[in-house]
Amino acid sequence: MGQVGKQYERDGYCIADEQIAPDDVLEKALQGMVAVRDGKFDMGLPPTEHPGYDPEVLCKINNPHRSDTGLYGLVTCPQVGRKVAEITGAQRVQVWASQLLIKPPGSATAGHVGWHQDRQYWRMWQQDEGLFTAWIALCDVGEELGPMRFVRGSHRWGFLDQGNF
Repeated sequence: MGQVGKQYERDGYCIADEQIAPDDVLEKALQGMVAVRDGKFDMGLPPTEHPGYDPEVLCKINNPHRSDTGLYGLVTCPQVGRKVAEITGAQRVQVWASQLLIKPPGSATAGHVGWHQDRQYWRMWQQDEGLFTAWIALCDVGEELGPMRFVRGSHRWGFLDQGNF
């Protein structure tokens, strides 16, 4: 296990210090995000949940990878799989679900994702079964935008079954 894997075990999260997916894969995924957001599905299937897009509120779209080839290409990108395997020490990586989160610019409460543990939303997984979630930004997100915060060591607190998401 490399340095990033050790950080993940110690802190409960890790941040890749390099771009994982190639530019062309990210560009196609970004185009796919816009298409799926707008209700266009080049693979012929809608996402499992698409509440519609309102530019004033947070939009969550579940499993968009089944609807767009660009998003499918991102979640099946070999470089992404290799990085997850490097971090976790896994021999094989399987994508179980994907989710688009589209946050409106300048929003306060309407675009806010509050404190939570991802596991509370994936209850069919047991605590030590190797569930791993990854956030892959499809555009530049500087620290000044407040994209995400982590609480170092909170993975050792156990399952809290509460949150604001």
